Amino acid sequence: MKPLFAVSITTFNSFALLSLISLVIPLYLVELGTSLVEIGLVIASRSLVMMFLAVPFGIISDRKGRNNLVLLGLLTLTGAAFLLIFATTSLHILAAFMVFGVGWSAFEPSISALVMDESDHTRIARSYGTFATFLQGGFSLGPVLAGVLMMTFGIKLTFLVAAVTAAASSLMWWVMMKKTKWRPTTKVNTRPKILSVFKQFRKNTLVLVGWAAVFPSFILIGSFEGFVPVYARTVGMSPLIIGALFSVSFVVGMATRIPLGALLDRTKHKVYLIAGGLASAAVMMAIIPFFTDPAILVVIFSLTAIARAMPNVGGNSLIGLGTTTDNRGAANGVTGICRNLGLAIGPMLLGVVASAQGFQIAFPVLATLGVGGAITVCLIGRNANRR
Repeated sequence: MKPLFAVSITTFNSFALLSLISLVIPLYLVELGTSLVEIGLVIASRSLVMMFLAVPFGIISDRKGRNNLVLLGLLTLTGAAFLLIFATTSLHILAAFMVFGVGWSAFEPSISALVMDESDHTRIARSYGTFATFLQGGFSLGPVLAGVLMMTFGIKLTFLVAAVTAAASSLMWWVMMKKTKWRPTTKVNTRPKILSVFKQFRKNTLVLVGWAAVFPSFILIGSFEGFVPVYARTVGMSPLIIGALFSVSFVVGMATRIPLGALLDRTKHKVYLIAGGLASAAVMMAIIPFFTDPAILVVIFSLTAIARAMPNVGGNSLIGLGTTTDNRGAANGVTGICRNLGLAIGPMLLGVVASAQGFQIAFPVLATLGVGGAITVCLIGRNANRR
């Protein structure tokens, strides 16, 4: 079995689980009468946990290997999904989502580093584009599945499906990791020092640009995934329609990953393409609350998904180009901090602003952070375009 196939199948399953749970939780919190500020805090809790654990788990994957960390992460996600079945208050959901964050901290840096380990440098953006296509495929399936299950069986059985999916993914990965021929890698034997991780990359322009792209991109993603379902519900859309809107946009985004990866491998203007995608995603984010027609919103969501593909695929491919197997897990751990800091800041800030001023102010405020991120990417990466 080819390594990238094993990684991609596991990624599809895991991100379907993530997108399913990410859609159901805010809708469940609305049903429980939770305030917008509290919803933002619950959604951010997973990311806050990952901010602290992503680098330690990334360092461990450099020293002990990636495969076992992926398995540990999947098993922890399974436990968190089962906890959600018994959650009846926002505090219960908060605790379960924090456990989910522990599992994702082990899973995400390791699975991303595996893609980079198994790719040739001349094709790394295309490899990451393929990986991201499966990632988006999972994201596409999760929301529509969530909508159908919620409408048919209710929230508790939806969480049960999520738990069974996570358990099946764990078993599949255990089988595939035994049957796959992985590239030999050099494991780091030195004692891990978290601060040294940041020091070794402080002059690495490629990695810095990648981190600078990921952070604001995930501020937008966290806000979008956390509060667009809440906004859609407040204007009267059913869970099925909300899930369908998300799924269509994710399918559109999925279709762009491989072509964008091929473009990034060929171009000498990677940084400007990344910044342009980030700024475009911010503009799409800003105009969402001014529309309520599902036909218009699906177009906006789809354009947002296309625009977000550029900083995500481009940023991660630059990190892959700027690292080796000795430090790639640690670099992806820092990427996890950037990603999850964004996922935490976005919902918390949007929740506070929306509670005080409404969605038509909150979404544009968040969009300004995306535009600022695009400018930062250009400033840091002025010399990286020639790579």
